[in-house]
Amino acid sequence: MLPYLRRLGPKPERIVNCAFPSDTLPGEGLYSLAARNENGERVFKCTAPSEDEDGTIGPCLRIGEVFVGILEPEARSSIGSPNRSVTTEEGIEADMHLVFNEFSSGEGAYYVVQYEEVSGERVVSSVQLTGRRPPIAISCSCLELGSPADAVLRQFGPPASVDSFQLEGTDLAGEFWSYDPYPITVEIVNGVVNSIKVWRPGDIPAQRRRPSLFYRP
Repeated sequence: MLPYLRRLGPKPERIVNCAFPSDTLPGEGLYSLAARNENGERVFKCTAPSEDEDGTIGPCLRIGEVFVGILEPEARSSIGSPNRSVTTEEGIEADMHLVFNEFSSGEGAYYVVQYEEVSGERVVSSVQLTGRRPPIAISCSCLELGSPADAVLRQFGPPASVDSFQLEGTDLAGEFWSYDPYPITVEIVNGVVNSIKVWRPGDIPAQRRRPSLFYRP
């Protein structure tokens, strides 16, 4: 996996190009969400190229090059073929894609991608990245695996709810942060991001998306 990652290089993050104005303000980058205060209320704003904007946060629901709404072949062109299928806690089938595995320690990272049908084609409905920070940058709204919890608070603000969790059969335990009604969850383990997930919420219609800087019609 590592030679494959090196061939990919930093291309996705050059395009996203996150910048951090200060230690207290959220990161700013293309196809990235950030919490803003409007009239005393927290709202999530999506920064995307004008040709991709549709008035929703939909264009920013992505992790790396995998966007909610892209076709299955486009997702696989970015992260390779799945290693296996898994069934989520909700009973939905999903594809697991190994990002990398450090054989000396057994640690690594993987994507979990779910699909839905739109006009007879399978498009991404949710994407999750879990595990240890890969050897190349893969961001979600200027956050990466291994980012400190303070960075999540700076980007999204306090979570709507926090629950403790422990992965069955392991000693992996931490906190599950939900940003309901926004379609974002983050797992925090030992003070850093261990997993992040985004998905299409019910108020955004199922549709195919073609992010202009990544995928062409």
